[in-house]
This record gives sequence, structure tokens and C-alpha cells, in this order.
Amino acid sequence: TRAFSIWPYTMAVVGIVPEHAYDSATYGSNPIGSGRYVLKQWDRGQQVILEANPDYYGQAPAMERVTILFMEEDAAFLAAQAGQVDVAYTSATYSNESVEGYSLAAYQSVDNRGFNLPAVPAGGTNENGVAVGNDFTSDVRVRRALNIGVDRQEMIDNVLNGYGSPAYSVCDQMPWYNPASQVEYDPQGAAALLDEAGWLLGEDGVREKDGTALSFTITYPSTGVYDNMVLFFQSSMAELGIEVKTNPIDLMAFMQQVFMEDNYEMTAYMSYWFPYDPYTFVANMYPSTDYTDPSGIYSTDPQVAKALANMSDTESKELIGGLYNTDDPTVVQEIYTAALDCANESSVVIPLNYRNEYAVFNSEVIESYTFNSIPNHVDVAAIQLR
Repeated sequence: TRAFSIWPYTMAVVGIVPEHAYDSATYGSNPIGSGRYVLKQWDRGQQVILEANPDYYGQAPAMERVTILFMEEDAAFLAAQAGQVDVAYTSATYSNESVEGYSLAAYQSVDNRGFNLPAVPAGGTNENGVAVGNDFTSDVRVRRALNIGVDRQEMIDNVLNGYGSPAYSVCDQMPWYNPASQVEYDPQGAAALLDEAGWLLGEDGVREKDGTALSFTITYPSTGVYDNMVLFFQSSMAELGIEVKTNPIDLMAFMQQVFMEDNYEMTAYMSYWFPYDPYTFVANMYPSTDYTDPSGIYSTDPQVAKALANMSDTESKELIGGLYNTDDPTVVQEIYTAALDCANESSVVIPLNYRNEYAVFNSEVIESYTFNSIPNHVDVAAIQLR
């Protein structure tokens, strides 16, 4: 009964299943769908086995059975070398290597990687009683120093073997991108901002303020995607007098600690899902994760919920809430622009690069492989057999 700007998006992503066949307790592990395949077996953390859906309404799939193994990128490449898999997602680390009998598929992507920084000072707790915030990145000058203190192109050249492009926002080259988001690598400017914030170089080369060292820990999933990027960032920060400690943890532990407990000093992020529709990112800038709010508006991402640090919560709620009260594309665009500009100025989210996507595939079995619209998501239908 009211204007709703993201109604088309909502209808595109919401699954519709028969009410009598839906069980909220089991649907996640026993899904119902109308696609080419049905879930035959799921060994959590190891593999998923799919079988052709005999009731599929379209052309029968060429592969009757598909096994998807859950592997980190390094392990996936080794599995391809050993001939144990027919298709393996891998990374730019292996872009210059070849596997006998396999071909390489490589595409540019919107797979955006970077870091999230808390924007609140230490001393508070979240609803779980976990201490939140720190007195380093709660200062926007420190966050901006980190943003301009990293040579994005050098990171791409050394970490991604040149296969990628610098990222300055979460929507570069998209219609809603603001060119003003682009920043130049400026270590002198970064040092000046840190000096201005009162963080001065100590005798040991680490900056300090009132007897406290400028030191923090990056928590990130140890999936192989972030390791070298984090090490490069650690080295860049050391040149500025910032001590960065690393905390690589299992992906599920990362999801629990970062997304459920909101417990981190700095964390890695990816946003490959965002640029296709800004709503998926901007709506999560709503500064509350309380799903019981009578308005029905809340953020599902506690990291992004802090992105509008330069606004008060009242201002943020008014801005983002506007998405749910209009269907005027001009007004929607104005909301996107205002939110993304504020996020860039706040530097809570620091994008670093867009990396290319890679897969190696068995040329004797597969004619070609094309990535789908969402990087890192297996699209079985995109595998063309010989």
C-alpha cells in the first residue's frame, strides 16, 4: 500500500515454494526448487552432490551428476594438478602457471576486496556484552590515513600478479559511482594526518599517543584469498609507523566472531554481490540490526551498518529509510549518491582492489566455461561439455 523502490529486486531474490512442503527447520539442508538439479547429498564443509532433476521443465542437463568440493584456492589448484577435479576456482597467484590438459578461464569482475574499520571509540559493548570499538580507527583522520597510505596498484602488481584493478569505492565503474571517491597514494599525506591526530613516531618506529602504541589486529578468513593482501597491507602500515597484527581464522569462526558477535578491531571484507543493485549494500547502512524494530527496517550486516559514521543515527535512518517510501528513480538515485558519498568520506569501508576471477578446467572433458554474474559462485549450467 506504499511506494517501495526495491520491489522488483525483492521479487527477484525471494524464493517461492509450496506452503505445504516448506519446513523452516529443514529447508536450509533440504531445499525445494525447480532448477536443473536436486540436492542428493551434503557433507558439511566437504562436498555437495547434485543430480539431474527428472522433473526439470527445460532441456535436460548434459551432466547427470555433479560433485562440488569445498576447497581453498591453493588446494583447488593442487587438485587440478593432480587430475582430481575437472573445474577448479583459483586465484591470480596461479595465473602464470599451467596445468597439462587444462585450460584457464579468466575474467574481470566486481569482486571487491578491502577492510572494514570500527568508527566508535573503545569503552562500549554491543548487545552481546562484547567490547566494541577502539581509540585508533574511531578517529576519521586515522581511517583516512589508512585509506591513502596503501599503494593499490603496487598491491595488484605484487599480490595479484597484475591481474586486477584498484578499488576506491564499492561501485567503481558503475552508474552510481562518484569519481571523487578516487584517492591517490600519498604516504606523506597519511603521515601528516596521523601527526595531526596526535599519533607521533616513537623510538621503536611505532606511533604512540599518551603512552599507547598505534597497534591493532586484522581478523580475516584464512581462505587463501586475503593472506597476501593482508601481509602487503601490514608492510605498508609499518612504513607509516602503524603496527598491524594478523588474526587469520576459519571461515565459520570468522562469520561468528565478526558478523554475529561484532568482535573485531579491523576486518577484511568482500562485496562482489553489491554492484548489480546498490540496494543490497546501501540498505545495510541503516544504523541498526534490530530486526524487531516496528518499522521493519534493519541492517543484516553489522559492519556496513556503521558505514555512515559522518552522520548521526537519526540522519542515517531518515536517509536509508527513504528507500522504503518511494518509487521515484530520481529520489532513489539521490539516496544512493548521498549514502555512498558519506561512506567514502567516513572511510569505514576501505576498498583496495577488484581482482580477476580464474578457473582451470579439464580441456579433454570441457569445451568451455563461463563465469556467471556472481563471482565465486559455481554455475553448473555454464560448463559446456565436449
